[in-house]
Amino acid sequence: MGYYHPLFPLIPMGDRKPQIERWKQRVKALGLSVQGFWPPEMGFCMEMIPVAEGYSFKSVVVDSVHVNPKGGKMRREDIMYKPHIAEYNSAEIVLIPRDRDISNTQEGGFDPKWFEHEVMHKTERCEGN
Repeated sequence: MGYYHPLFPLIPMGDRKPQIERWKQRVKALGLSVQGFWPPEMGFCMEMIPVAEGYSFKSVVVDSVHVNPKGGKMRREDIMYKPHIAEYNSAEIVLIPRDRDISNTQEGGFDPKWFEHEVMHKTERCEGN
């Protein structure tokens, strides 16, 4: 996350590292350590990969609508519910796609049985891959 909860793709490149650095200092002061990056409001762009890698983040959670299959050669189901490596300017990080529909439903209240069925139905399509 960023210290002031910025939308990283919308702030200048020069402000991205200080945002993460200040946040990491605060986390360290609390006695915590993090290895994953969850960008505020799910605002992430590929240019963030070298920045995240530079701070030793191992993974980043991204909104699934922003994950594009490589060169159109993969089906959307091939990337959903599965971490995969993304690269930008030779920097790499593991992307963990978040299902926007499931997350929004969970936030807004839901019938637990419907939710279980929906998760099982969506992940069932991915099991054979």
